[in-house]
Amino acid sequence: MTGAARDVPEHAYVPGQTARHAEGRFAPICATAQLGMSTAQLAQSEAFCTGLYYLQRGYFWEAHELFEPVWMALEEGSEERRLLQA
Repeated sequence: MTGAARDVPEHAYVPGQTARHAEGRFAPICATAQLGMSTAQLAQSEAFCTGLYYLQRGYFWEAHELFEPVWMALEEGSEERRLLQA
């Protein structure tokens, strides 16, 4: 994971309590998960790895934003997709 991706956001977004992050704030990281990538490639993507990093630090909404493109790139109906959705 790159140094920039490891930087946590200025604050955790909590709907109704904190300001939402700027549109596109996570786009460069999200772009690392793309259709056609293997499950192994997706698991090593910046999007997935940074999502885990954020999740472990309590940035739940931000982690969701990063996991979504990984989830979308996984095969529909696959165990991996169901696991990530959970």
